[in-house]
Amino acid sequence: MTINDYPGPKSGSAYATGPTFGLAGTEVTDKYYCEVQYKLGDREPVTLAYERALISTIGVSPGPPGLTPYPLTTAVDMMYDQLAWSVMRDLSARHATEQ
Repeated sequence: MTINDYPGPKSGSAYATGPTFGLAGTEVTDKYYCEVQYKLGDREPVTLAYERALISTIGVSPGPPGLTPYPLTTAVDMMYDQLAWSVMRDLSARHATEQ
């Protein structure tokens, strides 16, 4: 499993967040691309790809409407759990683990 991050959109300015003691909030989206390759015996490998995003806020920034805020470590754990369950679901649906 390979997970790579790539830059996402920013709103606000990190330069303004510090001097204003957080009154000018900043929101950053970190996108992650995950590619999984599974090979069983002599069969052709199955390749799966997923994208996830973590949205972080600094200072007084409400974040996107409708999303529940979580502590960073909880959000990262949730992202990895979702990726692992997605991989298992999709490998099972393709019968990739059956001999």
